[in-house]
Amino acid sequence: MTSASRTEKSMRTRKNALWIAGSAAAILTISIIGATTSTSASAKPRAHGEFDVVRDCGAVPDGSTDNHSALTECIADAADEGKTLYFPPGSYAIDGTLSVTEGGYKFYGNNRATVKIIQLDGAADIFDVDSGTAAVVNQLTLSGMELSYHSTTATGTAIDLTNAWRVYVQNMGIGDNANPNFTHGGGYGIRAEGGAQLNILETVFSYPVDTAIYAIGTGDVMLADLEVNLSNATSTGIELDTNIGGAYMTNVNVNGGGVGLLTSNSLNGIPPNYLFVTNFLADTQANIGMDLQSAQSVVMTNSWAASAGTTGIAIGDVLGISINDSRIYNNGGYGIEVTAGAKDVSIQNSRIAGNSRTNGGASRVAAIALRSGASGVMIQGNRIGPMDSFVASQSYAIRIDPGYGDVLMITDNNLLGNITGEIDNGATVGTHWVVADNL
Repeated sequence: MTSASRTEKSMRTRKNALWIAGSAAAILTISIIGATTSTSASAKPRAHGEFDVVRDCGAVPDGSTDNHSALTECIADAADEGKTLYFPPGSYAIDGTLSVTEGGYKFYGNNRATVKIIQLDGAADIFDVDSGTAAVVNQLTLSGMELSYHSTTATGTAIDLTNAWRVYVQNMGIGDNANPNFTHGGGYGIRAEGGAQLNILETVFSYPVDTAIYAIGTGDVMLADLEVNLSNATSTGIELDTNIGGAYMTNVNVNGGGVGLLTSNSLNGIPPNYLFVTNFLADTQANIGMDLQSAQSVVMTNSWAASAGTTGIAIGDVLGISINDSRIYNNGGYGIEVTAGAKDVSIQNSRIAGNSRTNGGASRVAAIALRSGASGVMIQGNRIGPMDSFVASQSYAIRIDPGYGDVLMITDNNLLGNITGEIDNGATVGTHWVVADNL
């Protein structure tokens, strides 16, 4: 073999060896990738700026390990990078409050049924959102988790907001919905003081000791697609207090408790103002379905106040309320009671039946009561009497007490079928009264 032939053969041998080595390396790489993929397919890839609280922060979601320190450190680390914390499925016990002093955070899990944060300290909040200064906490999101207490008599608040703006609570469980016979929702579910643009959406509240949602001094409170379950006969579903500047409630169901919806003015300032209530159900409250003690400019449409122990809807110091196309059924006492201080009240195109169900004989009461000190009431186009499977139980359709003020219009109503009669007028007829064209 010539020297040139030997050189050519040597080059071919070297190329074959390199090709075999390269192929082997490629096969090994593919094998390693496949093995990695198969062992971590269930792990969520880390997004840029996102912390996995188990993988990156050492949280242990076994339902008993105290994760307070791990999650507190995780919140601090996230402040420098992305401010997004992901909670894989599991139960995260904490013995202390998770404090959020800056805006921009997002806390989320896959689903409220599979991701749970359980507070072991019954007196502590779960999340406390407060800058500690005059600065607002802007932009906060919590979603896809359940927040509950280990204690059935907890007094802490699941989410306590102070001067927080643009807060979104969505697809959350507040309280332990799996234990309907106990109160795991804390003293308050969500409490907001100050701030604006509070959005609570697609969330279930289960058995708070005091109140599911409380807001005071908060502008633009938006509540939609909520289920509020109450077991304590003194608890309240939703309370809107002084200086609420706009509240929008749609598809809200409050079951049980003492009061379904309460508007108040504890600071004697501006009462809750501009309330829009649509598809709101207050059902089986021990006391009052909707207790509107103080408010201005309320529009209620297609809503229900049913099976309360006493009154379906109580209207107190309210300036301007319109109740349209609603149902007030089966309440223990009055269907609607309009008391002193109420002005510009409109009740239209609604059905009011089966009230005074716990009263009989001389104690039987009317479907609608107009009390001394109320004025400016219009009752028009309603059906007030037995219907929709509710038998006659109300004494009169409408009772007007002595001392009722001026301005009254009662027209175009069907008032037939009540036990004692249609209208019981104990008041002195005012200057501006129209009572006509009723059945």
